[in-house]
Amino acid sequence: MTKWIFLLLVLSMVNVQAQTAFEILNGNQATHYMNYIQKDLDSAARWNIFSLNRFTSYYTLPNLSNMSQELQLTYQFNPWLGLSAGGGYYNNIFLPTIGLSLSYMNQSQDFFLQLYPTLTVLKNTVFPTLFGLIGYNPMFNEYWGISTQTIFSVEGQNSQWLIRVGANYKSRWQFGIGSDVNIQSTVPKLTNNYGLFVRFNML
Repeated sequence: MTKWIFLLLVLSMVNVQAQTAFEILNGNQATHYMNYIQKDLDSAARWNIFSLNRFTSYYTLPNLSNMSQELQLTYQFNPWLGLSAGGGYYNNIFLPTIGLSLSYMNQSQDFFLQLYPTLTVLKNTVFPTLFGLIGYNPMFNEYWGISTQTIFSVEGQNSQWLIRVGANYKSRWQFGIGSDVNIQSTVPKLTNNYGLFVRFNML
């Protein structure tokens, strides 16, 4: 609990460039609430923090409802490469990670890629993980455009893909169709929660 209080204090005290998004997906199996924060912690943009917070509420199987948080603190060597440390919090289990932060944004700033290839520690076992966010948001005019976004997490035999495709209004509001896909290759098993989403960006 202490680490989350510390994080909230850091985010509230530092008033520099930040991007925050709030999203809800009303799916066929569950309602999925999500928000993520990308925030520079200094004026030179050397230090930054990324946090993805999620809560999934299932309609007919409430025991499957869950919450999670991905958190990465990064020191940027240059605009595309950084050293990252943090972890994931999944239903009262914290998995620490350390690795790299890889970033890319095109010149028109409508395509971006953020990857965190890391090593994760669980019960004295170290294994590779990959977390990433990809977006393509071209604008047709001052008001309207297309919004596509994929957030994915690959951990050993399991992977999760949050896919969103829709319309973009003034780069503030996005809405359309979405799908939360979970893949377990050991079973094998695939679950898919799909429906309509709406997102609000605080720029």
